[in-house]
Amino acid sequence: IDQIEVDMAELATISGPYDVVVANILAPVLVSMALDLRRLTAADGVLIIRHFGNDHQHVIDALAPMQVEHTTIDAGWASIQLTHVH
Repeated sequence: IDQIEVDMAELATISGPYDVVVANILAPVLVSMALDLRRLTAADGVLIIRHFGNDHQHVIDALAPMQVEHTTIDAGWASIQLTHVH
């Protein structure tokens, strides 16, 4: 059964993993949440992050060893799709 689950709980309290994880939040918060975002993304899943600003390399570095699959920048917003390295 296909499901979408939305939760406002602290990431550390959420168990996973999930096939798709989406985080639309400021870059410094993404960096601070990197460990949990990696943990919650299934081995064959995808993490999609979105933040404002052109400087996103530090966010990608924090999510390593996940790898970037696709990046889109539109009106100052960066959307980045990452997967686990296999």
